[in-house]
Amino acid sequence: LANAARHSGARCVSVVIEIGAGELMLRVRDDGCGFVGEGRVGGHGLANLRRRAAELGGSVAIDSTPARGTTVELRVRLP
Repeated sequence: LANAARHSGARCVSVVIEIGAGELMLRVRDDGCGFVGEGRVGGHGLANLRRRAAELGGSVAIDSTPARGTTVELRVRLP
């Protein structure tokens, strides 16, 4: 949410949280400017998100297209 608020220029941001089948899924989607690659040069937000998810045994998927917004999806197995 912080990256969407700071960098996307989005008009709309949605957050979905689902728990089921021993897994937590968190999806944040915005209609902002999007990006290519890892986003802002020198930024650490997405790399830190991936590192933290890996520390929890989870994963992060990022789908972004310039001028079409970004979706970030975190999945973590529950104990």
